Amino acid sequence: GTNTDPDDGGVEDEPLVFSDTALRFYADSIYNTVGTQIAGRSSGMTPGNQTLTLRSIQTNTDTGACEARVTGTKTVQMAFECVNPTTCKTNDGVSVTDATLMLKPISDNPLGSVSSFTNVDLNFDAMGTANWTMVYLDAGQIALHASMDLPAVAPDPAVTLVGTSNTFTSIPAGICVSAPDMNSDCATPGVGAGCSAFRKAGLGFDLNVKAVAWENDMESNTDFCSGNATTPNFQLPDISIEHEHTSLVSFTSSGDIGTSALDMLAADNGEKVIVQTVSEVGVFTFNTTNLNYFGETIAGSTSANIGRFYPDHFALSSGSIENRTDLGGGGSFTYMDENFKLSYTLTAQNSGNVRTQNYSTASGFARLDSLGELNYAAVDVGFTPPFDLFLRLKGIGPSLAWVNGELIISENTVRIKRKIIPPAPDGPFSVDIGIAPIDDDSVTLTSYDLDVNGSGTSDHAIVGSTRILYGRMVLENTFGSELIDLNMPMQAEYFDGSNFIVNLDDNLSGFSTSDLILSNDVETGQIGGNIQVLTGQISQASIANNPLLLGDANLTFCPPGNPACTATPGNAGYIDVQLDLTLTSMEYLRFDWDGDGSIDDPTATATFGIYSGNPVNIYIRQIYQQ
Repeated sequence: GTNTDPDDGGVEDEPLVFSDTALRFYADSIYNTVGTQIAGRSSGMTPGNQTLTLRSIQTNTDTGACEARVTGTKTVQMAFECVNPTTCKTNDGVSVTDATLMLKPISDNPLGSVSSFTNVDLNFDAMGTANWTMVYLDAGQIALHASMDLPAVAPDPAVTLVGTSNTFTSIPAGICVSAPDMNSDCATPGVGAGCSAFRKAGLGFDLNVKAVAWENDMESNTDFCSGNATTPNFQLPDISIEHEHTSLVSFTSSGDIGTSALDMLAADNGEKVIVQTVSEVGVFTFNTTNLNYFGETIAGSTSANIGRFYPDHFALSSGSIENRTDLGGGGSFTYMDENFKLSYTLTAQNSGNVRTQNYSTASGFARLDSLGELNYAAVDVGFTPPFDLFLRLKGIGPSLAWVNGELIISENTVRIKRKIIPPAPDGPFSVDIGIAPIDDDSVTLTSYDLDVNGSGTSDHAIVGSTRILYGRMVLENTFGSELIDLNMPMQAEYFDGSNFIVNLDDNLSGFSTSDLILSNDVETGQIGGNIQVLTGQISQASIANNPLLLGDANLTFCPPGNPACTATPGNAGYIDVQLDLTLTSMEYLRFDWDGDGSIDDPTATATFGIYSGNPVNIYIRQIYQQ
């Protein structure tokens, strides 16, 4: 057949050289069994230490047995080769203990190209064995190389002894998980409000994952973040990241994190900073799970307490005002000093507009905890500048209770007070009630739609709107024949800015005859000596339109001539009528009728038979204006 010289150059190939001398690596007297090392930790440390030896041997030409080739202190050229990864990132990262018990760094070499060595003095005993220890500062798989040049000494020729160890693994001592920002540490997670604000929930922060070398045997978790050197050749895909809420007080949810795994690549040099997020409020730890590295286990590691995370913003929803709640609710207005219901929900949300359930009073993480931080406003924007009614806004509860990230406000006793100084009617007002909440971390709403000061920029969010009226109840004097029922007009009025007019929208105000105080101071002769005649008329009083209809009602009194009143025709008399608004719980319809600076119940007089006039006239009513 045919044959081709591989180098195709016609040059004779190098001859094979057979040598009966060599250097051999041993661990615990077993050839080429150097075990797994921990980066930065001496191979001679317990537990798990190995006795590493390098033996110079030659074949006895008579017996064929291995025997010492050299003894005493000799200079050996040593090096290490990076097998996986194939290039070294820590220059001269392996140190060998020499004959003087000093650590001697030896040269690093890439895979398949071992050419750089370092002289190391080792002491060989009578068996040609030198004991030594090593420290590798990095991670990965490496092999050791040794070479010794021996001059010719008869009968032995000059020779170079060489040897290579088995490939063995060096693993990081541990993983440091940390947040590099200085204000990330929360030393007291049990007191949620006690830690400084770190990051808004849902917004990114730097999380550092770093493989590190050994410093002492007692290290774990955060210990690896204190002074430990990085192992830059550590590479590993799919490192799992988990998190845990660390608060000692009540919390609802651990939330979600944005990055649950990372790949440590060659370019990362053993340390990777990822942009991490957490969706919830509170204090958290972040950790790596146990890692499988070349078949060896690197224990999982947990960060220090990181936080406090707080909401990104508040969201307002379900805002409403229900008028006249003491009367069952309804209508388009509420009188001054009358209760209405103010309702809304404030939700603490992360940057993704998802509720942060741990923002609660029970957990201590709710930092909006006082009424003043809601920053209420009550204005009528129809005025220029807007008419400010905030100081007259009353009845909003002092305590705030956040539950699962929500503050639900439902106040039935909110009211706009009448003006006290000077005590004069004002209004009517189209009132917008708004809030501009801000907590201790400056968390606010994201948008506003109410300009409370007329600056041209909205600074509050509207919760609800309603009409607020200065109201009063009016009774009118009436008189007429003692032979028929006598009607006393009753009307609800409000101040329209100039005058009091009938409130045609009042269909809720209601009264009963038990709310009337009726009295009679007439002389005995006027009613035939029977005071009880008019007392009987009390039982005969009735109210039409109860509650009011279009602001109007009628009191009807039985006349003395009515048989039900046990009186006879021709008797005259009167009834003083007072509507006790305290009994009706509608004191807000009182008015300063006599101008003395204090408000009064409405009063009027119903008079029977005071003037008969022309017998053609059956009923005469006096009409006058006040």
